[in-house]
Amino acid sequence: MDYRFEDVEEILTKNWCNKCKINHLLHIDSILYQQLGNTSTKAEKDAVKKKSRKIYMAIKKIDPQIGDRLVSSMD
Repeated sequence: MDYRFEDVEEILTKNWCNKCKINHLLHIDSILYQQLGNTSTKAEKDAVKKKSRKIYMAIKKIDPQIGDRLVSSMD
């Protein structure tokens, strides 16, 4: 099943191992960035960055160490 950004909270509640949850969340994040192109506006890029930050904060709920690294790498 393909998951979208809207499914982030649902993934957190799944009865999966933490590694599987993080992998699915990072997959969603990569898809968001793949959908950006040369003609993407600054607003579109900013919207993806906000979504990405929310995904990283969700990962932080699963594994604080990994989540902190991802969030700090954005800044």
